[in-house]
Amino acid sequence: MMSDVTPDKSASQDRTRLPRTVFGSAAVYLGALILLVAICEETGNLPALPRFWYVHRPVLIGLGILMIPIGIAVQAGRPVADQRWKPAIAGRRFRDVRVYSREGCHLCDDAVEILWNPVYRPYLPVPEVIDIDEDPELRARFDLLVPVVECDGEIRFKGRIDENLLRRLIEGTSPL
Repeated sequence: MMSDVTPDKSASQDRTRLPRTVFGSAAVYLGALILLVAICEETGNLPALPRFWYVHRPVLIGLGILMIPIGIAVQAGRPVADQRWKPAIAGRRFRDVRVYSREGCHLCDDAVEILWNPVYRPYLPVPEVIDIDEDPELRARFDLLVPVVECDGEIRFKGRIDENLLRRLIEGTSPL
């Protein structure tokens, strides 16, 4: 089962993720620091601050409030798939791909979106999306595991699709 393997992140993915992580963390910490200074200044636990603080206090507090969710959103952003990636050998890899999902599952939506990505479309058949809530047997089998991705009858991913593992799967499977 491919989902049990912990992938090694590629160097290019680390390079694209690092600036987002650093910027997001810096924004969260700076926003928290501004709010902490405002609270301490209000309670009288700080010595006199520079004039700049008092002149721009409302703007700085608003900035501090905005920076925390913006920093979190920047950190959570998903990297876009590398549009230049191609396997060594062209061709479709599987006869069928099924995604066991349920209504309102954002991870399921993400899985289908990844499988529909133009980068992978030439190598994968159109995924069949199966709602597990319509079949009691499937619901009992996959209830908390969705999305579950099955390729030619073999479960390959549970919970989410790791794009590095998907690429390895495509590379390691010979075309039909």
